[in-house]
Amino acid sequence: TGRVRRPLAVQWLVTAACDLHCPHCYSEAGRRVANELTTTEAKRLVIDELVALGCKNLVLAGGELWLRRDIPELIAYAASRGLSWSMHTHGLHVPRYREILARCPPVLAAISLDDVGNQHDDFRGRVGSYAGALEGIRVLKEIGCPEVVAGTTVTRRNADRLAALFPVVADSGADAWGLHLFAPEGRGHEHLDLQPTPDQLRRVAAFAQRKRRSFHV
Repeated sequence: TGRVRRPLAVQWLVTAACDLHCPHCYSEAGRRVANELTTTEAKRLVIDELVALGCKNLVLAGGELWLRRDIPELIAYAASRGLSWSMHTHGLHVPRYREILARCPPVLAAISLDDVGNQHDDFRGRVGSYAGALEGIRVLKEIGCPEVVAGTTVTRRNADRLAALFPVVADSGADAWGLHLFAPEGRGHEHLDLQPTPDQLRRVAAFAQRKRRSFHV
């Protein structure tokens, strides 16, 4: 009817597989499901359909998108059809895919960075995930990604430690810091104790407002 605008971007959760085990995961990612789209189906039912719809940007997320083996092929195909693309990732696998990223850089990449050092690793359920996130940011800037966002989910655990995380984000090479509130959905529904308190939320809002004077928050 012409009354609905074509979407500027569409997010596709490409896989349920993930090698982290975050308590707040909205998609309850972990194991790969049996009925993932095949490569041919993904090209036809996702990429070709978005092109026909006039959508300009495909956002790839998961799970962890880099655990889907045909992602390099799908990225190259999307680029060949004129789609730009963005991604949400924990960052650990980014260095292994430097070649495809350099050839078809995303217009935006969001890397999860929830705390400092071991506290991030504990929250994400994997030793080395903090270092991997920072390395992912560095590689993405090196290959020419124009906008890299360090994404932090604000929980009761980390709300009062954001001041310690800020200099890490500012020095990481990221272009912006995205603060996202914990939501009781997916696996988060089983961890309601992660919900920040009202006092914490007020402090976070005031902190973010102050930091916007020196960094894109």
